[in-house]
Amino acid sequence: MSLQVIGKATIDMDKFRAFRKEERKRAEEQKCWPAALWKDYFYEHQDLCKFAETGYSNFYGGLNYQPDDRFDKKVEATEQYMGPMGLSWDLLFTNEVITVLRFGSLSFGIPTELVECAPYMDLDQYTTADLRHRIGLEKDGMHALVPAGDAGGATRRGLKEDIASVRSDLSQKEADRRPRKPVRDFRIRCFFAITGTVDSPYAASRNRKTGYWVLLTR
Repeated sequence: MSLQVIGKATIDMDKFRAFRKEERKRAEEQKCWPAALWKDYFYEHQDLCKFAETGYSNFYGGLNYQPDDRFDKKVEATEQYMGPMGLSWDLLFTNEVITVLRFGSLSFGIPTELVECAPYMDLDQYTTADLRHRIGLEKDGMHALVPAGDAGGATRRGLKEDIASVRSDLSQKEADRRPRKPVRDFRIRCFFAITGTVDSPYAASRNRKTGYWVLLTR
């Protein structure tokens, strides 16, 4: 499953630490978060389950998840690094069950209630006129970045659809202009000659003794 960055996120570390503490207790009964939701959610979404499993070790297989202390240390260290610099986690996915985060090479999934998400705004449906209004015409240089005029009613999504349509038309026209390749396969030429199903420059003659067909040029 390939995920793209769709926003920024911050982890409530107090909730995170409390959650991980409870997970260590649940591990004794095989009721850690990935195991508890395996039947109702992660079985059908195993591409997301691998992100949920990042914070656990599972030496015995099955649902024997054990919280991995090394994961906690990595998250804590990353938070300490990001805080003074004002950085945030990359948001890759979020729903009511799991939120997938990334910073550098560390990516994982945790319960959504532990995270505050700030998804990016999808601007594909906005026209350039809308964007000019949002940016504010009084700002210097904005008229060059977001032009007005006839293109003011165009949207990124609409332009992508128009480009895809034009490419499809060009591909079809190219296919129509492409000359058909002559049939070179000997067996096909024989079939055409024997059956007479198409106008063939060849004739077929069968040897009565051997039963073999011979292809002759007309």
